[in-house]
Amino acid sequence: MSNIVLNIAEGAGAGSDMEFKRFLRMSLRSSYEVNSIFDIIKELALLETEKIEDLRKNLDEISAMTSGLIKSLNK
Repeated sequence: MSNIVLNIAEGAGAGSDMEFKRFLRMSLRSSYEVNSIFDIIKELALLETEKIEDLRKNLDEISAMTSGLIKSLNK
């Protein structure tokens, strides 16, 4: 999940809304990758299902906030 946060931070310093949105979209794509990693972890039983679902919930919240920020920048 660090790549998600790092993309947002890098975009915040990009200097323009257009560039910031580009990094926010990269962050969303990274969240899809992380969600897939959660599926693999679950399938391999590397972590308790409850913990994975908690992490997935956090990821969903971060993704929703990122999507909302992109929409607000489009106005």
